[in-house]
Amino acid sequence: MSGPKYSDYVLERQRLLMIKAQLEAELERSKCVQIIENINVCIEKNNLYFSQIDIEKYERNISVAEEIVKTNILINELKRLIIELKTNLEKKYAIKGNSQELLVVLNSYERKLKKTKNLVLRIEDLMRELNAEYNQQRQENLEHEFEKVQWDAPTITCNLSENIMKVYSNIMEQLMDCENFEIEKAKYDAILHNHSLDDNYKISQMKMNFESYLIEKQAGIDNVEVLKLRSDYIALSNLIYGECLEVPEDIECLKEEIAEMLTEAQGQKVGEYVADCIDKVMSDLGYSVAGSEVLSAQKLTKQHYEYSSDSSITVASSENGAMMFEVVGKKNKNGTNSSIAAVKADMERFCPDFQKVKKGLQQYGISLTDKKLCPPDEKYVRFVDINNASSSNRRITTRNRKKRMYNE
Repeated sequence: MSGPKYSDYVLERQRLLMIKAQLEAELERSKCVQIIENINVCIEKNNLYFSQIDIEKYERNISVAEEIVKTNILINELKRLIIELKTNLEKKYAIKGNSQELLVVLNSYERKLKKTKNLVLRIEDLMRELNAEYNQQRQENLEHEFEKVQWDAPTITCNLSENIMKVYSNIMEQLMDCENFEIEKAKYDAILHNHSLDDNYKISQMKMNFESYLIEKQAGIDNVEVLKLRSDYIALSNLIYGECLEVPEDIECLKEEIAEMLTEAQGQKVGEYVADCIDKVMSDLGYSVAGSEVLSAQKLTKQHYEYSSDSSITVASSENGAMMFEVVGKKNKNGTNSSIAAVKADMERFCPDFQKVKKGLQQYGISLTDKKLCPPDEKYVRFVDINNASSSNRRITTRNRKKRMYNE
């Protein structure tokens, strides 16, 4: 009974778990490489920005201003912020561990850069206020470097109490990791400089705004979780499509596509495992490979094996659990077909080997359930030019796949 043979295959649970574990390990390696690259890029950005910060200039200007400025509120706050800036610049994180640990490192370096920028913005803002107060209180034109610094238009802080400055400074400190620091800061600056409000009302308004900010922040998804989803998406996209041209911004869309790609990747790995096992079994039976092709659109792998001068054996296996064995006729070099009778005779000869293939696949945890076994018959004979239909390990990606790229 060696006409075309249609079967369903089932992979035993242990083998399936092994394939899933191998897929997870492959994705983990890919994610680690990708995350480490992103960490190094982030470190370079950090170093470039840090090289532009002149802490010594800040300290010199504060030292000059201390000689004239009467109030210590601004100066003390600036000194505290500079200490915090120095501490933040000195932070380093070991680049090691699994992908989850590396994501925490990446997030830490991103937060470090964000916090540094926000600290500098806050220091620059207070330096403008200090400069305005310094110029207002000085009695003579002192030739100091501080006077030569070109600042933006000064904003003079008038009669701010220590209590309100303490609340304001505490909120600014907690906003240092905020993505939209300048926008958030502007809200509190508007309250701080509104001289029609008394201090108690200003403090209550600031605290109310900050509580709203915290509620909104807690409602958002954790940044490490976002980085993990992006990393999963990129690794899967690279594995399946060979590249990643765009990562969805919407979190729910990201999760859905990851789930879809994970299912597809597992199917691919199962298909690759089955095709590899078929190759081993056929090789053990003495068959030599004539070529293979992967049809991505149909999620199908076709493997071709030499059988005789007149025919070849084609084994088609799908990721969905279907398999077909077929004896096909060869085309002659001049394009004509070989003998139909000879191909039918090869069908009859292949019958015992089909049973051996089924038994051989069982060693690899693959069980075949026959669905339709066609008898040898000339009506099933068809001719295929194997040389043109396939080449060794050729992959035909006919799927109209989505274009994806990772935007850093």
